[in-house]
Amino acid sequence: MQNRDFCFLKLCNHPKTEKIFRQAKNPIAEMPERWYNVGVYRHFVPILDVFCKGENLMKRIFACTLILLLLLVGLCSCGFDATYTGPVYYMYLNDIPTTLDPMYAYTDDAAMAIMPMLYEGLFKIDENGKVSKALCESYKKVKWDTNTGIFEVDFALKDSRWSDQRTVQATDFVYAWRRLIDPSSDSDAAVLLYDIKNAKDIKNAVGTKTKNDFGISASTISTVHVELVGQQKSDGSYAEPDLDAFIEKLASPMLVPVREDAVDKLKGENWATNTGTIPSNGPFYLKSYNITASAKDLRSSELRLQRNAYYLREFDDHDEAQDAVNEYVEPYGIVIRYTVDQDRDENGTALPDSVPYYSSSAAQALAYFKSGNLDYLSYLALEDRAAYKDQVTLSDTAYTHTYRFNTLNPLFEKAEVRRALSLAIDRTALAEMLVFAKPATSIVNPLAYETGSYSKNAEHFTDHLTNSVSATAKEAEAKELLQKAGVTSGAFTITVRSGDEVALATANYCAEVWGRLGFTVTVRKLGVTSYIYNDYDAVYDQYLACLRAGGADYNTNPPGNEEQLAAGYDVIAVETFMNSTDPFTVLAPFAKTYTGGFLDLSVSAKEYEAVLPAGGYDSETYKELIDKAYAAVDKAERSAFLHEADKLLMEDMPIMPLFTTQTAVLKNSKMKNVSYRLGGVPDFSRMSIKGIDPERDEEKMKEEAKQYSTSAN
Repeated sequence: MQNRDFCFLKLCNHPKTEKIFRQAKNPIAEMPERWYNVGVYRHFVPILDVFCKGENLMKRIFACTLILLLLLVGLCSCGFDATYTGPVYYMYLNDIPTTLDPMYAYTDDAAMAIMPMLYEGLFKIDENGKVSKALCESYKKVKWDTNTGIFEVDFALKDSRWSDQRTVQATDFVYAWRRLIDPSSDSDAAVLLYDIKNAKDIKNAVGTKTKNDFGISASTISTVHVELVGQQKSDGSYAEPDLDAFIEKLASPMLVPVREDAVDKLKGENWATNTGTIPSNGPFYLKSYNITASAKDLRSSELRLQRNAYYLREFDDHDEAQDAVNEYVEPYGIVIRYTVDQDRDENGTALPDSVPYYSSSAAQALAYFKSGNLDYLSYLALEDRAAYKDQVTLSDTAYTHTYRFNTLNPLFEKAEVRRALSLAIDRTALAEMLVFAKPATSIVNPLAYETGSYSKNAEHFTDHLTNSVSATAKEAEAKELLQKAGVTSGAFTITVRSGDEVALATANYCAEVWGRLGFTVTVRKLGVTSYIYNDYDAVYDQYLACLRAGGADYNTNPPGNEEQLAAGYDVIAVETFMNSTDPFTVLAPFAKTYTGGFLDLSVSAKEYEAVLPAGGYDSETYKELIDKAYAAVDKAERSAFLHEADKLLMEDMPIMPLFTTQTAVLKNSKMKNVSYRLGGVPDFSRMSIKGIDPERDEEKMKEEAKQYSTSAN
């Protein structure tokens, strides 16, 4: 510590600051943010040099006087509180997220609601579908040759840091994208990268290519170099890749950077379930939330985000910030409560050990909002939706609620049976029951574009559907189809994610309808269990394990548990995410070589058999259509192939669309500067509420909410 730093410490005479300075390795870098950002210390430095080094007594006295004056001004600007950094906002978004791993979070709409707050990719898409730069400073074509088929692009990164102060580097993108196309990974998102050289072959273990042959590299510490694929034409030349469409894919929340050292702390997926192992490069970082604790005691379900003080900020050669801490992120913190109703069981019966007002049920969240103690609410209990449908702000999401059939199950091996089950569902009535939903007749979300990318007056893919899925029930036709298939009875289970009220209500509705067709249908809820891995708390997501098993058996217990309980799925509820505006990325994973599924490379083989799509669906005709769409140069021709693929998929019905979801928002009337991304995902980085108390008493908030609660015992 320099002498002037110690003098500054003593003159401040602040016990908390004194402790910081004495313990810190770099005291000035670790001083309270508020002091630094009002510029107090920077004004002190030259004066302290005079005070500490000056030999002239008058100069030292003059310097001391200036120090005292500046100190007074600085403390006044801090409100005499060196730790003040801004207000904390309280929200209620959705269910409990079970993973914050970008590779798998798309299976969980609750996780996707907060992913943009934690991670920043190269680009982003606003609510109107327009693409803009996020972490990308600029991009340029390095080589673009239709004769040789070499198409290379450089993406320069903005200066930004992870929440642990490490600079965001190009290698973080390289690692994240290589992780997706690794044959041992299992994610539908892999198809997003098939425009890049060798991605498809590496993912499917074709030939001898490895991840090192993948067409992405870090040409500099802040430059991501990408080699794109150009389809060869009949004359031997190569068609130019659609760079605009590729850039839209780069706006996907699955293509954000990931730190290799973070993943290595907890091998596998559990690195993204613990605050101690998740660095963030977005506007916020995870201050507190332990998914393991929620698995043990749902009453602890609360997630706290805090401003990432290093997000996009400029630092000089001395590692000192050159702009205010709230230059890019206004809120200091966000507290998110989740859909956990400990007061009543699944039948609505009051639990004997319930703790009213302290659990975070949707009804209680509404009580908090009505009492003025919740700033933003984007989920309403089913029982409250009709009453508030005219008061909420609605936005369409990127999710389509679907059912995947296990086609390996003899009961569902015939397409006629799967199609009959679909015919019996009244999607319009179901959407009306859920209130904030729209009937879906394709797994492609209505937000996807006909040509795969945004343009002025762009049409949407679902505006031109040719499939035969009906929005209303055709129960008589369904029974007739079952008679022809020779299947008029049977027993099966619908699996849903535990805690998902909408999924449970939908499953109960479908079970009742299918019961009228002669089937015995039960509903199973799967959640998470906790265990210890390498001294870290870890969770095992039974639902995700079941989904990724693709209908095959899976172990319902976490790794290391000797008891092996096999339980695949018959029908599983899946929130199918539109991972880009290109319908290809949603349709392709139902064709072999596009699934993104796991390949076991521990078994030596000259050629590895392509992974079957989820649920075991295997149609060579469908794969040929996807292959043609992948190779198509003309946009209209490509779109035509995709419509044919959609039509065939809905005839074979390995996956059944039910409805698209909507986000319904109630918010503080004084809330400003909340923007939205495509799919209704909010961006709270510039949010503010005029006149809000920065230090609200949470116990008082709970007491005030009591009088508004409708769920008291």
